[in-house]
Amino acid sequence: MTEPGPGEDDSREPLPVGGPAEGAPEKGAPAEGVPQPSYGLSPEDEAAFSRFYGTHVPRLTAYLVHQGAPVDRAGEFAQDTMVKAHRSWHEIRSHKSWAYTVAYREFVRHATRVEEPVEEVPESTTLLRRPEATESWLQDQEIVRVLRDLPARQRQVLALMLDGWKPAEIAKLIEIEGAAVRSNLFKARKAVAQHLAPRGGALTADEWLAREHEEFGLGLSRFLDPDAGLREAREQAGRHEDVVRGLGLVLDVEGGLAGILHAEDATDSATTDPANRAWMSEADVAEALRALPVEQRLAARKDPAIAACVSGELLARALELLDDLVQEKKRLGTAEDFPAPYVQRFADLARDYARARRFALAEPPALTLPAALNLAAVFARTFEHDLRAARHPGDSAHALTDILDSAARARDPDRVRTIDLVARPLARSLALEAGHRLRLPTADGLVAALLDGTLDDFTDADLTGVNPNDPGLNGIQWSDAGTRWPPGTDIEALRNRSEETSPYSRVYVLGRRPKGTSRPGAGVRV
Repeated sequence: MTEPGPGEDDSREPLPVGGPAEGAPEKGAPAEGVPQPSYGLSPEDEAAFSRFYGTHVPRLTAYLVHQGAPVDRAGEFAQDTMVKAHRSWHEIRSHKSWAYTVAYREFVRHATRVEEPVEEVPESTTLLRRPEATESWLQDQEIVRVLRDLPARQRQVLALMLDGWKPAEIAKLIEIEGAAVRSNLFKARKAVAQHLAPRGGALTADEWLAREHEEFGLGLSRFLDPDAGLREAREQAGRHEDVVRGLGLVLDVEGGLAGILHAEDATDSATTDPANRAWMSEADVAEALRALPVEQRLAARKDPAIAACVSGELLARALELLDDLVQEKKRLGTAEDFPAPYVQRFADLARDYARARRFALAEPPALTLPAALNLAAVFARTFEHDLRAARHPGDSAHALTDILDSAARARDPDRVRTIDLVARPLARSLALEAGHRLRLPTADGLVAALLDGTLDDFTDADLTGVNPNDPGLNGIQWSDAGTRWPPGTDIEALRNRSEETSPYSRVYVLGRRPKGTSRPGAGVRV
């Protein structure tokens, strides 16, 4: 047996759409799948959403069932994805690709959770009225058993191919090479052919798959109620809007970003027109930031709107973690030992906050519900400060801060269960503004690039027109080999004012004292 090639996988565990494990920056879709909300769809958009829902909910449910999701969970993930799509209809560039990406990520998060085995009883939902009967019917579906026996990547590409996706579309969706798609399809078809071999070859693998998939789709449709599901999706989107408005968040959707962008920026339609927005990976975003003129990058480092973009994203992540922890706590009962993935998410949040505020973190705090609540409250206060510094209306952030502070004082995380519905779209809108100010065609991957210090990287920059003693340079990275300073600059003095990133790297962080000496913020704990 040969080793799997690039983009291939012999594991039967579900794979994230874009390849990275949970916790790594995700590409190709907005974080957590929630772009800027689009409240109040026009009649034309409502009609388009209705057609999209009716066409894709059954197919999306079938796709997730083939990946290994129980039918009630598959329906739940498909329905939740449609609710998010309705809220964000105007900002999603490719509704079909977005929906498959978001729904599959939700399935992966659920499938890879660390949980004690529990016998679950499928629950009836608006979309799926008879989950137990549906699950019983599934047990007799040979195509489901055949696909679930395949390695995860082969199962994924074969299910997409059966759903009508072309190899080039599959490669773009799950972010692997076209050759890897074709290789996995070949192996999957070969495995199906081997399964059918004892029957004497009456049908080819492709013929059998096409027939069985069509019959499976028709059978599954008997258990689904798309009309009821569509009504529920609209109702949930409406309740979400009520929560947002109740906290004082006002987003001018008809004016696009004009309501949140400064007047001098709102006239530049080249980067805000959806027709001109191209998908960019995190690496593309980082490269675009490095390519900005030095003056613009230095100004961006001091721009409070950029800081608000980062602090808003951190707050949204903290609230989403807090919501997950509350659910996990109910499962654990009195125990306080959260599974490792939650501990890692909490530590990552603390480290990212330290990086964003440019201070040293001695070590991440231990994960407890009160600690997570306190961390979210700190993030909310920081976010409120950044919004006010950027001269944004601070009513929404102030409301978030008040709720989190009161919840932290009462040690009652249940009080914050709904406000992540506000924080995520608000963070997204601020990321869009930051991307606009930086002249980027998209905001996807921007926060990750900012947290990675891309704006601070001047290791190959021409700084000959900059005063080396400008306090605004503190925190930038520079190098002996690549950074050009004004003639006559005392490089040794600059080294003395800097900290080398690693021994003998000759790359420095300006404004930090050498290791072993005291400096402001050293040892600060969150």
